[in-house]
Amino acid sequence: MVMVQILVYLAVIVFVVAIGAKIWRYATTPPHLRWELAPVPHEADKREYGGSYFEELEWWKSKPKKSLVTELMAMAEEILLLKGVYHHNRGLWYASYPFHLGLYLLVGLIGLLIVGALAPLAGVPVEAASPAWIGRAIFFATILAGYAGLTLALIGCVGLLVKRTQDPALRPMTSTADLANLVYILVLLATALLAWLLTDQTFATSREIVSSFLRFQNLPDAGPIVVLELTLFAGFLLYMPFTRMTHFFAKYFTYHKVRWEDDPNLPGGPYEEKMKTALNYNVTWKGPHVQTGKTWVELATSDLPSEESK
Repeated sequence: MVMVQILVYLAVIVFVVAIGAKIWRYATTPPHLRWELAPVPHEADKREYGGSYFEELEWWKSKPKKSLVTELMAMAEEILLLKGVYHHNRGLWYASYPFHLGLYLLVGLIGLLIVGALAPLAGVPVEAASPAWIGRAIFFATILAGYAGLTLALIGCVGLLVKRTQDPALRPMTSTADLANLVYILVLLATALLAWLLTDQTFATSREIVSSFLRFQNLPDAGPIVVLELTLFAGFLLYMPFTRMTHFFAKYFTYHKVRWEDDPNLPGGPYEEKMKTALNYNVTWKGPHVQTGKTWVELATSDLPSEESK
């Protein structure tokens, strides 16, 4: 059990550092090629009819009105309901939605286990007959989140495997790594579900394990299937930051820095220096209309190659 405990600690450290490094890299990349397609969710007074503040005369002289509420609503629709998948690939949504909803509940389960492990330190026992209502709420919410999360994620994972292997439209864009990720998650979820059904129906043992990790104490003797579950979970944390599954935070940059970014590049503004820096990067790819060996600003201000020189 000591080796498993060390493995989990190591996995959490690698996960946090690797995810943090990716977020930093995305946040510090040069400006992206923006879509600039109206409407964007934060348009306060023109979003309803598909307009943009760019349609106003001398738009650069006034600060656009933005609404955080409408932006948060658009984010909630995409995150909680997978609105884009629903509208563009309804068949995939029927598998993807329960999978993601189950994962959200399992993240909530981890949070509830942490709160439940810390609650006794404040004198709040977490059990069905707890004298404190908050203790009872944590107890039953943990069971609900765990049961629903494991069931939904497992059903969705099986559905995604079927869709990606049987759907002619998805097969060409499904890599071996995609299938391997789903198979690994399926094994992890099945193991966790068996551990819950066979040894830990109320997640009391899970709370004890989390408490041991938080207090840096030896893990309780939980049986081989729980040890297997912890090992698989540690393995998942170790390799997940290096896969495309990091889209769970990368999509923030896709939406806010590409799809919804509409701040103007005005003289003396924050984007002017960024754009100057980006335009002085060397061109590293080649095409019939692009010449390597120049910077982007040189390329943009030079004449296009003639038909004879192509």
